[in-house]
Amino acid sequence: MKKITDLKFREVIHCETKEEATAICILMDRAGLRWKSKEKYTSNNQWKFYKEDTCYHPKGNSYSDVEFYKEEGYKIYPASDFLGLVKQ
Repeated sequence: MKKITDLKFREVIHCETKEEATAICILMDRAGLRWKSKEKYTSNNQWKFYKEDTCYHPKGNSYSDVEFYKEEGYKIYPASDFLGLVKQ
């Protein structure tokens, strides 16, 4: 399993479900990562904007849709690469 803290700047996590987005946000919170606003990721996972196309960019403290990151040449990992580490 991958660790969120091991991602490089041009690497993102794609969440196809709201449940994956919630779990990834929990992992990012636990790793001490925050949105640019300094809020926890779990305070607002931003799922409503891109839904199944949502990608999180932990090193950039941001998110966008999967097509944006494809066009920009980012490496895109599925959420499942990280979720074995979540204990809810």
